[in-house]
Amino acid sequence: MRTLAFPIALTTMFLFGAFDITRGVSAPFMQFDWQLTYFQLGMAFAANSFGYVFGSFVSGFAVDTFGMRQVILCGGLLTVLGLATFVSLHGFGCVVAGFLLYGMGTGTLEIGVNGVVPAVASTEQQRAGYFNTLHGLYGLGAFGFPVLAAWIIGALHSWRSLYVLLGACLLCVLGVTWLSRDPLLRRTASAITRLARTADGPRRSAVYKSPLLYTLLVSITAYVMAETAVCGWLPTYLVNVRHTSVEQGSLCLSGFYLTFTIGRLSAPLWVTRLGNYRAILISTCLSLGSVGMALSVKSTLPLFMVAGAGFAIVFPTIASVASHEFREDAGAVIGFLFTAAGVGTMVLNTFIGWMASSFGLALGFSFVLVFLFLVLLSTAVARWLSRHHVMLEQSKAIGR
Repeated sequence: MRTLAFPIALTTMFLFGAFDITRGVSAPFMQFDWQLTYFQLGMAFAANSFGYVFGSFVSGFAVDTFGMRQVILCGGLLTVLGLATFVSLHGFGCVVAGFLLYGMGTGTLEIGVNGVVPAVASTEQQRAGYFNTLHGLYGLGAFGFPVLAAWIIGALHSWRSLYVLLGACLLCVLGVTWLSRDPLLRRTASAITRLARTADGPRRSAVYKSPLLYTLLVSITAYVMAETAVCGWLPTYLVNVRHTSVEQGSLCLSGFYLTFTIGRLSAPLWVTRLGNYRAILISTCLSLGSVGMALSVKSTLPLFMVAGAGFAIVFPTIASVASHEFREDAGAVIGFLFTAAGVGTMVLNTFIGWMASSFGLALGFSFVLVFLFLVLLSTAVARWLSRHHVMLEQSKAIGR
């Protein structure tokens, strides 16, 4: 089916990557401009995450009632309003309020665009491919923007110009969405659920009672905490702890997202061959090894770039696994996953800000390894639970 929904989702995810990376690159300048401590900067980022959690949770119900188009438009407008607040106003309270609105907008917007995937994909293989492609565009935006962002800051002597540029691009996407008459964009989550039931067969199990769901929630939360630490704090860590230049820190982050993007865009070629769970486990091991070496040995800083390949497929593949395992409740499950991701981001930014202020940024940033190990452990448990559930269902069928 020819539809504008997926191109709109891809473009929006590209902008998400640019937005997130801009926060990481501009964080040292924000801190200096606003005269914030590490803890205050972490609190501002935590407000963004709190808004994201709230937006993700509420928009799950909104998609069911109003359809994806209205949710995307509402989320985009809230995002622009939040940007305008913290770009144009000063003071810690205004900064927190701006990041809160910005988070609410991005949480709402992201649920809307990710809801497109269950609407256009009917099989597990298609979902894995579409989710990784969608989030690959996030990586493409994150890879392409850090060096450009550092150049713009140097040329214009203002980090605010970055957000003005990105806000204008987002408004263009919203204009296309508003003018579009694509019927898929107007489809509600209830309609998607009925299609999923028809295409994929009967419901697997009661979603709210399944330990598998909560194990996947732990896995995706821990992953997001690890990725957020790298995305939001790597340049600050490299500049303040490893004493690199801002340009070197931005280049390292850009390299991370280069391998990150390659990994996601190539995922349809290899993830389904390995199997979703095995692909997540192997990728997480690669991330653990790369980040561990980069933190331990000064000459191995380029391994931060290699780590991006390991991070690449974890989030979208977990989303694909969850939407397949609980396919009749795919819309609600995506909402749960992104809400959990927002909680993880909120906790992470507050935690690292507190750790950096109390014990030093080096110790706070090293917790990336702890989060990655938790991803590895919870994914292994989820794989066992999935196999155990299948065997139990088969034995029940034989018993009948």
